Amino acid sequence: MSPREVILRIIWHPEEREEDYLIVIRHRGAPRNEIRIPLSEVSPKRWFLEYEGKLIPYHRVLRIERKEGDVIWSKGRGE
Repeated sequence: MSPREVILRIIWHPEEREEDYLIVIRHRGAPRNEIRIPLSEVSPKRWFLEYEGKLIPYHRVLRIERKEGDVIWSKGRGE
């Protein structure tokens, strides 16, 4: 499953709340080259995530996590 599919499932699932999830993306220069973005602050597009007016390609998504730390999806694992 792709990160886009996971994100859309969370957004459209009636029992899930976007506020409960974080998207971890590769961002060179940040600590550990990662930043965490609240799912509630992104707008998924076909090929990119839009965040603060910037387009982030899905291949830069490393993980999708619950705020408590549970990993829902991880690059390479594809779950």
